[in-house]
Amino acid sequence: MKDWTKTQYGYPIPAIPKWIEPFRVAQPSYQGQAVPLPPHHAHPRWRTHSISTHPWLRETYQQELTLAASDAARLGIVTGDIVEVWNDRGKVVVPVYVTERCMPNVAVLHEGVWMDLDKNGVDRAGNPDFLTADEPSPAGAFAYNPSSST
Repeated sequence: MKDWTKTQYGYPIPAIPKWIEPFRVAQPSYQGQAVPLPPHHAHPRWRTHSISTHPWLRETYQQELTLAASDAARLGIVTGDIVEVWNDRGKVVVPVYVTERCMPNVAVLHEGVWMDLDKNGVDRAGNPDFLTADEPSPAGAFAYNPSSST
């Protein structure tokens, strides 16, 4: 590198570490109303990345957006309701799973599910890849969670 004030991707490197505003996050919506909960894309325990998506295995688990019980109660959402999760990159439609084991003010959309596009280009399988940026973070790593480190 010739210029130590920028990353190899051209992002500035501040002399003193500071907060860098994240990329635009995905926005869930329910019954046409925006729900301001940034989704986190975690690894599920029932598959490794996009393998283990055989139809028999998919019958044992359906992709879902996990919400904290307190957020779901506030929004009038119950397990099984269908929501859209969208941003300027794409849109997915997925059922909701409500639990006390999810941190409030965060939604979890597990990675690794194969896409299932409808005629409008909306993913009906809940693949979070439709919501993530296809560019590296300022430090040069690909940031797969559009609401956390990106």
